[in-house]
Amino acid sequence: MLVATLTLAIQAFSPIVAFATPATPKVARSLVAEVARVNPACTAPARVKNAVQPDFPESAMGAGGPYSVTIRVVLDRNGNVINTRIFKSSGRADLDAATIAAAHKSTYAPRIVGCKPVAGAYVFRADFSKN
Repeated sequence: MLVATLTLAIQAFSPIVAFATPATPKVARSLVAEVARVNPACTAPARVKNAVQPDFPESAMGAGGPYSVTIRVVLDRNGNVINTRIFKSSGRADLDAATIAAAHKSTYAPRIVGCKPVAGAYVFRADFSKN
């Protein structure tokens, strides 16, 4: 049996796809205020607020392993997922799909640059290994 382990540390995707927005969205104002309070430069990396573990697909029961899936996650300036795509496949469509679903269900805080939330692309990775 394979077990899903989310080794998720949201990291800037290289090359970083980020742009400043002209207005601070209402949803992110409290986040910006908190960043400005503790960081005079008013910058903060994007972060995962709630990482959702991938559901383990029954079709993968008894499969070998280990497997890793890396997903490119594009966030808007509010931290909402607007796009995902497989960056590095596990070689199993069922594990790839479970990881994409987990990336969509997870919640994120956007990157803050110059006291403004910015959209960007990041990496979401899940490792599947035998229990």
